[in-house]
Amino acid sequence: MTAALRLKPKNRAAALLAHAREHRYAIGAFNAVNMETAEAIVQAAELEKAPVILQVSENAARYAGLEHLTAICQSLREHASIPVILHFDHAETLESALTAVALGFDMVMLEGGDLDLDGNAKRLKLLSKTAHALGVAVEGEFEVTQKGEREATHLSASALSEFMKVSGVDAVAVDIGTSHKQTEKTAKLDISHLRELSHQTGAPLVLHGSSGATPEDLRIAIHEGISKVNVATELMLEFTRGVREQLADPKLYDARKYLGYAREVMTQRVRTLIQTFGSSGQVL
Repeated sequence: MTAALRLKPKNRAAALLAHAREHRYAIGAFNAVNMETAEAIVQAAELEKAPVILQVSENAARYAGLEHLTAICQSLREHASIPVILHFDHAETLESALTAVALGFDMVMLEGGDLDLDGNAKRLKLLSKTAHALGVAVEGEFEVTQKGEREATHLSASALSEFMKVSGVDAVAVDIGTSHKQTEKTAKLDISHLRELSHQTGAPLVLHGSSGATPEDLRIAIHEGISKVNVATELMLEFTRGVREQLADPKLYDARKYLGYAREVMTQRVRTLIQTFGSSGQVL
């Protein structure tokens, strides 16, 4: 599909995030790795009448194939009665982010931990120029959330405005104490730092690694400026729990039954998270 055919009248993803920021709720950004997990996310949003961000990470693309997984998500987006933002999460290179833009994603996030702050902002500027021309939103990484061997970065709030100005991003990820792949809710959120960052700019802020935060802390963070909440590990735990419950029956062999049940288990967890984020009924 050519760029001319894909040109959008406005950046819908950015508009939804700006509305969330203004009205102090957050849009859930949930990771899908196959058909069933993608369906669970959209089904939950439909039931809650909430906008939703359906995320495909570069890791998931390596597993399922970017074009294959994108096609499933695009079909769900086109048939949904609520706004579904298709987001490419944790692009590892500018090239992969631009590939997602070309494939029809509504929003892309480019990692910046491999560059200094200035280099990160300048690379994001290149992405933003192309993406914005096609109505695609861009998420930058101002502070890095701890991920595996990659250490977290804690930067001053005074640098945020300049970063936003140079990069041109629509939303920015910050580090307030969570980490990726947490299986227990033991994160201690630095709300004071969040307030400083939020005060510095009115832009939507993004929380990565949210599986490790309690619902109470998430509500506080959302009130202070978090507008996009990423959840992956918590949902994978729920989906896997559903599969294990079904496979406790040694006679069960039909994948549709245990995957279908796991999909319903995950749907209920996504609904609970949407309620926590305050986005139920926020369809514009």
